[in-house]
Amino acid sequence: MAMSRVWREGVVTGLLGAGAVAGWFFVVDLIGGRPLYTPDMLGRALISVIGYTGTPTMAVAVTSYTLFHVAAFMAVGTVAIRLVEISRRAPHVTVGL
Repeated sequence: MAMSRVWREGVVTGLLGAGAVAGWFFVVDLIGGRPLYTPDMLGRALISVIGYTGTPTMAVAVTSYTLFHVAAFMAVGTVAIRLVEISRRAPHVTVGL
């Protein structure tokens, strides 16, 4: 498998995973009566870890966390697809997975 295909499949896998998790928490937050509560709180935590001492707006917190969330899922998806590709060529690697 060419590396471009690994990247493409990894990004798609990551986007699907990120969308599923984000959708789940959006529904949970809607049921709780506080839409976007989870990404808002996680975004504020992420921003505070980066070192920002002010209070970010909800839009900034949600956007920051969403960008981080999608990038992290795309990275994990790409690594997972790469490991699957390696295990196809060397089945003994599957045991380590």
